[in-house]
Order: sequence, then structure tokens, then C-alpha cells
Amino acid sequence: MLLVPMLSLRKTVPIILILGGVFLSPTIKPLASPQTLFLHNTGATSLRVDDYLPGGFVYHNLGTSSTDNLWRAFFALYFEEFPEDIAFGQANDEGELSSGTFSTMDSLDASEDSTSATSSFSFQDTTIGITIYQRVLSCKSNEHWIRLNILLSNNSDENLTGGKLLFFYDADIPAYDFDNDYCGLDSTRLLLYEYDSTFSIWTGFAILTDTLPVLFGNFNNWYAKGNSPEDILELITSPTWDSSISDTDCAVYSVIPLNDIPAGGETDTISFAFVCGEALETISSATDEARGDTSAVSRTSLSPKDISISIFPNPFNSSVRMRADSPGNFRIYDITGREVASFKGKSSAIWHADKSTSGVYIVEFVSGPIRIAKKAVLLK
Repeated sequence: MLLVPMLSLRKTVPIILILGGVFLSPTIKPLASPQTLFLHNTGATSLRVDDYLPGGFVYHNLGTSSTDNLWRAFFALYFEEFPEDIAFGQANDEGELSSGTFSTMDSLDASEDSTSATSSFSFQDTTIGITIYQRVLSCKSNEHWIRLNILLSNNSDENLTGGKLLFFYDADIPAYDFDNDYCGLDSTRLLLYEYDSTFSIWTGFAILTDTLPVLFGNFNNWYAKGNSPEDILELITSPTWDSSISDTDCAVYSVIPLNDIPAGGETDTISFAFVCGEALETISSATDEARGDTSAVSRTSLSPKDISISIFPNPFNSSVRMRADSPGNFRIYDITGREVASFKGKSSAIWHADKSTSGVYIVEFVSGPIRIAKKAVLLK
């Protein structure tokens, strides 16, 4: 497998944190770059996030191991209104899985301090008309798991029904021996994993969202048979767990049925945890911690480093969508400091700027004592 080098450059526009009306020097260090990729690393496990591989993940490894044990992982979406189409991401440790249907909408924004790191960006599919907002959070105190949150927004003019979200995960452990993996399922924890007992590497993902039914799949010989949109569609429409597969090149995946998404509507946040450890007990405990831990993603008790806002598209020419990690008040100011729009008690809002002139605007988000400001550029 190829280990892709990490790039870590500072963004040119910092996030401004204001507490109690007083400007403070932020302790968070921006790490995004134009390329953009970022490595979440807790010390025991890591996950690489790329906004040029939307809907996909590579490089998930155990910190005590020197090898990258993730071959590929990605999202896929299906709706009854598009029975022969599928929206899917792409990720492959030695190149693209295939030409995925997602394109980056809002580029990666990553930051970290001594205790935690967050990354977020959004991507969309033009065939179905769906946008995915992704946020990843890792904490040094929770070494064996990294949390992934996504939210789906329906940009089409019709209701989307019968939706299914597939999360696919293919590990190769150890990296130089493709034929030595074994797939496992803990249906109580909604945990799917692969492991190699010789080198004591256990890795996989867990579904944290309280949603049932959840369908599980175990797939043999993915490289030879599954490298196409047609096979991804087959996986998402007819998953099955094959417990007879063992000691071979396998992958695990899960399909989560979605509630109907009305035109212009969105889903609740769907959460996963990437887990790694030296034993099954380790990743089982990590899953329990991730499911029970709310300190990093709580919507009621967030610290400044836990809150981020996204603005997309940016620059924009008619309307801009703003999103935060918790409910609060959005206010938009022009360059002179005049308030031109406001939205109260929202975690997301759309500003229609048809009557505003081109220029730089300040989007301010306020939640309790926390204030965050970002620039938005209107181009007509």
C-alpha cells in the first residue's frame, strides 16, 4: 500500500473566537490547505480526511502499528426515485476506487489544539440532488476511536423516499498480506470489524446513531467484483451477512434505512465511530465510549474549541447557507458594520442576498458566551 504524505498549511482566514464580548487569541491552530487533507491522530488511532476524495476515507491505523491497515472506505446513497442511480464517494489507498459522483462543495476546514481536533467540509451529488455535510472529531483522551458525523440535505425539487445509506469499510491487515483478514459483527453494539490475530490488529467502524433496522453485509473478493457503480448498487439494495467467510480478503459494510427527506429538508445527524485496538475488548470498549460520550459533540454544553461554523458556497452569488454545531443566532454584517440579516435560534440558515451588493460580509454566530465570526464574499 502507498502511504500518502500529509500536508499541513495554515489557512489565510482565521476563525475569530470572542468570549464575553472580549477578543481572545484563539488556541486552535488552523491546518487546512488548498489541497486539502488532514490526519486525525489520537496517538492510538488515526484517520485521514480528504476533500478531494469526497465521501471516502483512507489511512485508518492502529498507532502502535507502522502500517496503514485501511484499504478503502466510502459512503453511498440510494433513493427509490432513482432506482438505477447511486450517489457514492471514492477512496482507495492506491488510487481512485472509480469516478465517484460526489464533488466538493465547501473545502476542508481543520483545526486542532493539545486535546482535540475537528475537520469539516461538504460535498454534493448532482444526479440525485443531495448534499452531505461531514464533521470528524478526535480527542487525545479517547485514544481508540474517532467520531464521524454526517447530515444529508435534499437539494432536489421532489421528496426523496426509500433512502438507504451504505457505509463500506475494507481493511487489509497487515498491509502486505491481503489474504489474512477476518470479518466480525457485534450486532448489539452495531460494530463491524476486521482483525488479524497474528499481529493483534482490530479495526472497523460502529454505528452510533440510534436507528433500526440496520442491515449488515460481509463481502468477499471486493477488489475483483466490486469496483463499479453497479456492484455498489447491488450491495446497497441487497446486503447480506455471510458468516462463512473467514481468513480471506473480505470487507464489511452496513446499510442504514433513511427517513423520507422532503424537498429542501434534511436528516438528523448520523454518527459513526472509527475504532482500532489490540484486542476485541479494546474496540468494544471504544465503541461504548463513543456512543456514550457527548462531551465533544454535545449541543448543550459546548466549549469554543468544540463549535465550528461552515459557510457554503463561499464566495457566493445569490444565496449562502450557514451551519453550526449547535443552535444559536446568526447575524450578517456588511463591511461598515451594519447588520443586514439575522436568524435566531438556528443551527442552519440560508441568507438570500438578492438585494445586497457585491462585497465582503461578516457572518457572526452567537451561542451563549461563544461568538464566532467568518468572512463571506458576495460576487454578482
